[in-house]
Amino acid sequence: MMITGGLATVLAGALGALLFEVVRMVKSWEHVGAREVVTSLVVVTCGALVPLVYGISERNFIEVAQLGIGIPALVTAGFRLGTDSPSPASGHPTVLKEGETLTAGGETRPKVAVKRSLANYLALR
Repeated sequence: MMITGGLATVLAGALGALLFEVVRMVKSWEHVGAREVVTSLVVVTCGALVPLVYGISERNFIEVAQLGIGIPALVTAGFRLGTDSPSPASGHPTVLKEGETLTAGGETRPKVAVKRSLANYLALR
């Protein structure tokens, strides 16, 4: 299906970016708060606007949606490469079994509530 015009281009790009962000939210559903939702909306907005850079002439809908989905995918890849994943080597607690965690020193301590960073949300961790 071919689309033309600025509004159709923005909506197709937003649909592509929204699909990726829905997958991100479903994957980390129990940890999604207000700041994660706002961050996802910013990423969807960027994904909606990027296809405008390529013009508003007649284009294939799938191509425009693919451009929109590329922005959240690039953000995720960038945060995966640019940030450390939580592991004992990085000093972040890792859950071993219910009620226990392992720290970098190898000691076992009681489980503590660890707030996931926004970078880990964006990296799909």
